[in-house]
Amino acid sequence: RPLIRSQVDERDMATTREMLALESKLIDFARTGRGRCRPLASPERPVKRTWLNEKQQAAVRHVLSSRDRVMIIRGVAGTGKTTLEQEIGEALAEAGKPVVAIAQSVKASREVLRQEAGFASADTVARFLKDTDMQQSAKDGVILVDEASQLGTRDMHAVFTVADAINARVILVGDRRQHKSVTAGEPLKLLQDDAGLKVAEVTDILRQAGDYKKVAGALSEGRVGDAFEELDKLGWIRQVAGSERYKLLAGAYLAATEERSRDGKPKTALVVSPTHAEAARVTDAIRTVRKAAGELPGERIITSYVAAHLTDAQKADATEYEPGNLIQFHQNAKGYKKGSRLVVSDDIPPPVDLASRFEVYRSRPLALAPGDRIRVTAGGTTRDGKHRLSNGSLFTVEGFTAEGHIKVNGGWVIDREFGHLAHGYVTTSHASQGMTLNKVFVAIDSESMKATDQRTAYVAITRGKEQAMVFTDDHLELLKAASRGDKALTATELVEASAPEKPSPAKVFANRRRGLRPQDLNPVQHMHDTTSRSQEPDHAR
Repeated sequence: RPLIRSQVDERDMATTREMLALESKLIDFARTGRGRCRPLASPERPVKRTWLNEKQQAAVRHVLSSRDRVMIIRGVAGTGKTTLEQEIGEALAEAGKPVVAIAQSVKASREVLRQEAGFASADTVARFLKDTDMQQSAKDGVILVDEASQLGTRDMHAVFTVADAINARVILVGDRRQHKSVTAGEPLKLLQDDAGLKVAEVTDILRQAGDYKKVAGALSEGRVGDAFEELDKLGWIRQVAGSERYKLLAGAYLAATEERSRDGKPKTALVVSPTHAEAARVTDAIRTVRKAAGELPGERIITSYVAAHLTDAQKADATEYEPGNLIQFHQNAKGYKKGSRLVVSDDIPPPVDLASRFEVYRSRPLALAPGDRIRVTAGGTTRDGKHRLSNGSLFTVEGFTAEGHIKVNGGWVIDREFGHLAHGYVTTSHASQGMTLNKVFVAIDSESMKATDQRTAYVAITRGKEQAMVFTDDHLELLKAASRGDKALTATELVEASAPEKPSPAKVFANRRRGLRPQDLNPVQHMHDTTSRSQEPDHAR
């Protein structure tokens, strides 16, 4: 694909005409939809949740009274976005407007939106984009997108395309300072900056209180230095060298899990780390302490599977496989149904001609014992098929059946051959987005700092309600890493940044006399203008 290249702040950067065209379509859809719709409901409707604060209630009124096709609510971490979405959902239902709620991750959609916000049929963006029945259920209604910052440009364009086809409006709820999509583009930022949409801001933090709330507020505004100063005053940054740091972290985490809330329920706690390598070291330290205390008796070794993240080209190459690799089909294929699995061996070669239809996983031994926390790493169902195992869900091992299947809390049983499991004591910052715990412990050593920036620190440190303890081997270097902003640009920004200042009318006249065309002076900007014009409807040309 031809690239559009430019240099911004002494950095060589590039984008494609395809990405620029997609961004132009997003902006055009939002701009042309401004003021074109009737209000969804009466903004005078009294809120049912009278405890909602002024900004939350203003966001509800913004959605109900808006005449725009696309609406945006920016809610910083811990401001009660889920409760806000629940109020909006009920108001739209009262007004007879169908609503489909979606989010990029399984946890955000099937757990938070379904179980907490009350959208019973909420699902992932991926499911929505391929399920025409789900799409039609939003016809003449509303598509609500939670954690909208995690959508890439292609997915956002696909959602807008569906909305256009079914005459639906779109509500985007998210925070551009939190993690963005792992795919290309940052459409929420693009729409906020370039589409001219009114954004409802929800900034009153409810999750934390006192000095911890000051930390969260500073991070939400990008004031990382102020946040770290407050953490330091609280004594919540521990600088300790070597393996002793992990022993202290393990002790603090395990002590937190023994605490009880006022209602007598165990408090929730989690460790967040930006890299899998450090997560493994923390997990080992926690399990070592638990074993020494006799809390993990009867340990067994099962086979787990870790995603190989192979490209289609790599999956089509038989030399990429080794005995024990798991192949799992995510689409129907000749001779295989969606969900079918096979394990590569000398007698069972990989079906490389179907490479685009399956994913590949490497086998790893996983030690489990009653009392262990485990995390689901890929979707599936319990052994009896009655319960969904959602990617990211956490369980506690309660024992094993006579056949070796895994018994977990809730009376569920996971097949011993399921394999998509990992220890659940530690998660990445990206995976933790949307979670709320009583206490969070953040592990970032010098090696992990390469994977740390403002987004990482903001999301990880704001997961707790009561406390956020940071364990590192270099406080000052961590502050530098956590202060590092995301310098990624949208394709539109890249083109605009590379454009020279607009010439004065006299300069334009002089250039014409010299026979110079605009594209001769700035071919990149001309390319952008041409792309934008190509997206205009016929009646606008």
